[in-house]
Amino acid sequence: MSIKKTLYVGTFISTIGDGMFYIATSWYVYQQMHSSFAVGILLAFSILPVIIVAPFTGHIADKYNRKSITVLMDIVRFLIILICGYVLLLTENQISIWYIYLLSAIVKIADCFFTPCISSLIKINFNDNEYMKIFSVNNTLQQIGSILGSIVTGLLLSQINVVYILFFDSVSFLLSAVIIINMDKSTVIELKESKNNVVQSFRSGLSYILNKKTIMLLIIICGAPSFVVNVLNTLLCEYTEVILGLSVGEYSILDASFGVGCVCMGGIIAFYLSNKEENKLGFIGYLLIPISMFALSITRTFYIAIFEIVFLGALIMVVSINAKTLFAKIVDKEYIGRVDSYSYTINSLFVSLSGIFAGFLSGIINVSWIFRLYSVVCIIFVICYVTLLNKLQMTSKFRE
Repeated sequence: MSIKKTLYVGTFISTIGDGMFYIATSWYVYQQMHSSFAVGILLAFSILPVIIVAPFTGHIADKYNRKSITVLMDIVRFLIILICGYVLLLTENQISIWYIYLLSAIVKIADCFFTPCISSLIKINFNDNEYMKIFSVNNTLQQIGSILGSIVTGLLLSQINVVYILFFDSVSFLLSAVIIINMDKSTVIELKESKNNVVQSFRSGLSYILNKKTIMLLIIICGAPSFVVNVLNTLLCEYTEVILGLSVGEYSILDASFGVGCVCMGGIIAFYLSNKEENKLGFIGYLLIPISMFALSITRTFYIAIFEIVFLGALIMVVSINAKTLFAKIVDKEYIGRVDSYSYTINSLFVSLSGIFAGFLSGIINVSWIFRLYSVVCIIFVICYVTLLNKLQMTSKFRE
């Protein structure tokens, strides 16, 4: 199977598992603790440990066989989730909530090895004119997988034990590993292994970022999608139950609605928009995100909330594809893994703290006011995006 098809199918299957894992663990934690703060802690445990590991995963992605690493990380996630499900089965769901936090941390650490390898494979094997379409199709398939995982899990949670959902979830990562391992070797281009050790590679990558202001701005705007998604994930349980007065079925629909917006917009970008329009669309996306979050904060009707979350999902898809396309175009091939991992580390810290703070605020003020507060924060991303485009045009580094 070609690298393009393998990336599409493999990520589609693995994100079904991601959707199942998130909904199952988030709702389990919320039902055990009845607190958005507890959900925020769950998200923090899925991000904070990565901060220690991620700065060095880019070195591995730039130096070693990326295909082998992606397969290994899928197998790790398969085994960890399978074991957790088995432990829950033996204890009849009576294990400490801290074990769920630990599970989330390990799964995310595996993901932080997986992600820069995928970025490196795309950067090395395709050219500038292909990036937007590849990221559009890939992100769209990821969102479809996430939607399926979310809907199926939401429906199953009211019928079966969370244990069996974790068993199904683990299988998705195993299938992803099998697909990627069968990737056509003749289509995969790998860079020569670097002779630098970990410390030298780390310093080299850090120096590369610090000497390029455009890369620093790029790292900031790359955090926008994760920032919005994390805040929404932290608050959506409480928003559904307290503000809308609904339960897990409606919660899973709202969560899936975000993915619907992403899928629709991803399809439009992939098949109907040209590369020349990507930055105009990106600007519109960044500009409308704060407005969309504010609109959600004043909504009290389920169906209107669905529409607004669909729209927010579409905007996040726009800025996510645009940021990844800019990332692939601007960053040099030999640094792509390290810059991706540094970006992931910096934004993980910022995003996780924002999620914890949102959960903390939910115990003090109404969820609606938290959405309004974070909509103001999103204006920072608009300013950084405009500044980045101006610098790229001035230095003639951006090619349309």
